[in-house]
Amino acid sequence: IEFRRGNLAIALEQLNHACGAFKAEGDRRGVATALIAQAKAYQAANDLKKAERVAREAMVGDSRWEVPPIFLARLNLRRGDIKAAEDILEGLAARQPQAVGLVRENALISAVKNGVVSEAVASEYIELQDAIPSEAVLKRLDRAVGQNARFLPLQELLAWTLLRLGL
Repeated sequence: IEFRRGNLAIALEQLNHACGAFKAEGDRRGVATALIAQAKAYQAANDLKKAERVAREAMVGDSRWEVPPIFLARLNLRRGDIKAAEDILEGLAARQPQAVGLVRENALISAVKNGVVSEAVASEYIELQDAIPSEAVLKRLDRAVGQNARFLPLQELLAWTLLRLGL
C-alpha cells in the first residue's frame, strides 16, 4: 500500500519487518516473497543494482520458486543483457522445466533476437508491465502499441491496463 502511495522508504521498512517475521517462522517462501516485493520497489525507484541483489537473495532463499529467476531474467533483458537473461532462464528450465513463466519470457527473448521487437521496446514493455496502472502508463502504452503493432504482448498489456483503470 505504501509503495503504491509513493512512500518507498516506509514500504521497504515494512517489507524488512515482514522478511524478519518470515525468517523467524522458518517460512522460506514468505521470506522470498518479501524480498521480491523489495526488489520490485527498488526496480520502480530505478535502483537496479539493489533490485538485483535482493532478487538474488530471494532466489537463493527459495530455489524452487520461479518468480526470483524470472524477475532477474527480466531485469537483465531490461538492461539489454540478453545472454544473462537466457542463462538465468536456462538454469530455471533445468530445475523446473514446467515453470509457467518460462514460455512467456523465452518468447520475449525470441522476439528481440528475431527482430520482432527492439531491445528498447522490450525494455519499455517490461517497465510498463511492472508499473502501477495510471493515466501516464496508459499514454505510454498507447504510444508504444501504435509504434509496435506487431508486438502483441503490448496490445494485451494495454487491454489489461484499461481494465485495471476501469476504462
